[in-house]
Amino acid sequence: MTIFRNGDDLIMSLKRALQLEEGFESVAQWEAYVNTEDEAFRRMMFRLLSDSERHADLVEQMISKVIASRTRQPTPLAPRVFDFTGMEDEEVMDQLYKTENLMLSTYVLIKEALTEGGIDNLIDPPDKQFFLKTLSDLIAEESIHASMVSSKRGKVVRIR
Repeated sequence: MTIFRNGDDLIMSLKRALQLEEGFESVAQWEAYVNTEDEAFRRMMFRLLSDSERHADLVEQMISKVIASRTRQPTPLAPRVFDFTGMEDEEVMDQLYKTENLMLSTYVLIKEALTEGGIDNLIDPPDKQFFLKTLSDLIAEESIHASMVSSKRGKVVRIR
């Protein structure tokens, strides 16, 4: 089990989550949004995109609440190209499910590390409630996203 030794460790994990929100997740969602012609699918993607933008804002707010001595930057993620051209909606959903599940797992692991290692030295007491509630809300919403996308997943067999 990971335990945050200090606020700098927590900030690094949150910045990595932010990179994922702004990078993999939103890029994949936008690519799916642009490539679909199904209106119901497009509406779902629009919601996911909107929520991801809000999640990024929440993570930035959480970062501002952490007590830290210095600010390190995580190694930037290599850009990832999501090309859903020619894919069936179910195939796109399989790819999106992976990114939604990655976000869910990231927030769950951050919360577990805080629970195991203690939060008292990392967050000022007045900010503790906001921090934990926001983290719980992110976990709940990413779980909903994963379920939404998972319900649209399926196996597509192609004949070439």
